[in-house]
Amino acid sequence: MSLFEKLERKISKYAIHNLMYYIVICQVVGLVIQILSPRLLSYLTLDMYSIIRYKQIWRLVTFIIVPGMSTSIEGIGLLFTAVTLYFMYYFGKNLEGVWGAARFNLFYLSGIILNILAALIIYVVPGTEKVARFYSQLFALFGLNYINMSLIMVCCFVFSETVVLFQFIIPIKMKYLGIFYAAELVIDMVQMIRRGVFPGGVAIFVALLNFAIFFFATRKRSHFSAKQVRRKIKYKEQMRNANTSGPRHRCYICGRTELDDPNLDFRYCSRCEGNYEYCSEHLFTHEHVKRH
Repeated sequence: MSLFEKLERKISKYAIHNLMYYIVICQVVGLVIQILSPRLLSYLTLDMYSIIRYKQIWRLVTFIIVPGMSTSIEGIGLLFTAVTLYFMYYFGKNLEGVWGAARFNLFYLSGIILNILAALIIYVVPGTEKVARFYSQLFALFGLNYINMSLIMVCCFVFSETVVLFQFIIPIKMKYLGIFYAAELVIDMVQMIRRGVFPGGVAIFVALLNFAIFFFATRKRSHFSAKQVRRKIKYKEQMRNANTSGPRHRCYICGRTELDDPNLDFRYCSRCEGNYEYCSEHLFTHEHVKRH
């Protein structure tokens, strides 16, 4: 079992289900604060200079609600922001449905940790206090903007064979859309660094790094089509509506059934020697049972 799988297994019982729902709520709260009191929002960003110099430790947590510098709060921009938040929730919900809550939590947690480490590096590297302060404040404006955007690339990898309409016109497989999107981010990163917007380039790099970590950690896992996802959703609805006196499925690892959580999906493992059934969170992370 790989280190990634061990981590996933350890946090499975602490994982937050429907995490993207809560993230979007936090972003909406941050958007409201940005509209009503931009000055208050400035005390919530990931400004490492203020954290170290003025001991404003709460910023290590509160920066999660910062919408990001690309968020507009005026006119049509506000509508665009609302659509963006909806798609964040849509991609996050579908990704959690396929990966399971534990792996999706691990993905988002690693993005948060990488952002904090990047903020610390940006504060330390410049050398002079004035530059360090400027870079820290500039990086803080990005929030988790690019980490949230990296959800699109992850979904393009997981649902690689699904065909979508690019610009609502051109049919294209999501894996090619993901390659195009990743190339666009790399170009943006290089251009920001060349223009001297070093913190912006680092923010994009962190998002790409987080994606790369999960790409290599899960590249051997099965990819899912839109048809498979619809089948999983239909199966969950059937389990939710089933009127039975007892559970039909039980996870061999955690013992949970469809009665404990209607969102759980259950499968038998083909590599275990015997009829052992696992929930979606333990299907890929359990130790295979071998007969001696």
